[in-house]
Amino acid sequence: MVPIFPELRQLLEDAKEIAEDRTVHVISKYRQQNANLRTQFERMIKRAGFDSWPRLFQNLRASRETELANEFPLHVVTAWLGNTERVASKHYLQVTDDHFAQAQRVKTDAIGPQNVSKPTPQDTATQRNGSQEVTEPPGVTSQVMIFPTVTDAAQVPPRGVEPLSSD
Repeated sequence: MVPIFPELRQLLEDAKEIAEDRTVHVISKYRQQNANLRTQFERMIKRAGFDSWPRLFQNLRASRETELANEFPLHVVTAWLGNTERVASKHYLQVTDDHFAQAQRVKTDAIGPQNVSKPTPQDTATQRNGSQEVTEPPGVTSQVMIFPTVTDAAQVPPRGVEPLSSD
């Protein structure tokens, strides 16, 4: 069983309302086995004034699975969508701009807006070459990671977030 989400429910109810009596399927135009849904979908996208994107249906599934995983436990989402947590993690779950924005808000909330400043290129180089220590309770140290905002994305070096070795 899959829930009907509010974004879709109203559209389906509207379609049902205008459908003929005793209609089983409210969307029947593309139900034939030989219907090429991708071609039809690309025409709709073009008619709406947008450019199509690669792997249309996989990307739609990935977007929705990512949205759901942000709201519900992953084991629930994968049960609804019919895959496993491993498959979801490998093929569908994405990191979004909202994730970066949320991380920036968390950092701002934790430190306080008065102490947050945009890193300079020198700061970024310092962070790459050595960790910054934060005052923590005795015996505990952590690294400070500056999360870029969307506008800073072009300034972020093309590296992962894992610490670089000092070899």
